Amino acid sequence: MKTMKVRTNLRRPASLRAARRRVNQRGNALIELALCSVLLMLITIAITDFSRLFSIADTAASAAAAGAQYGALSPAHWSDFTGMQNAAANDAGNVSGITAVASNTCYCSLGGLPTTCPASCGSGSPITYVTVQVTVPFSAYFNYPWMPTLPSVSTTESVRVQ
Repeated sequence: MKTMKVRTNLRRPASLRAARRRVNQRGNALIELALCSVLLMLITIAITDFSRLFSIADTAASAAAAGAQYGALSPAHWSDFTGMQNAAANDAGNVSGITAVASNTCYCSLGGLPTTCPASCGSGSPITYVTVQVTVPFSAYFNYPWMPTLPSVSTTESVRVQ
């Protein structure tokens, strides 16, 4: 009786196929790294810019509140515009380019029309408000096509003088 050899696997051995596949894919990981690293860098810069924007907005709000609180300390301070502006600038710390503008507004009645300060109201005492507006410049690291350019961040704080 004659035996026949039957070849069951006509393809190349598995180790040779894997070696050839590795040779054909050489450099793919480097291309993937290059593409992904650019995308990750853009995302990191965008997160940093938005973080800086919110930090500057918080600094402006805090500085405006400090200036308005100084003006609301007593009726003697509500006309000290320089003191309110200095209080706002001191609260901002070492932020460069900050501007603060202080003003006051008087009313003879709640919901009435504003009058010039100091107001002389026929019935009762005037209601005085101090207002401080703080503007802080902002420049992004990168110009984003989906976000408008913001040259500055402004915050206004108004407090009633007691």
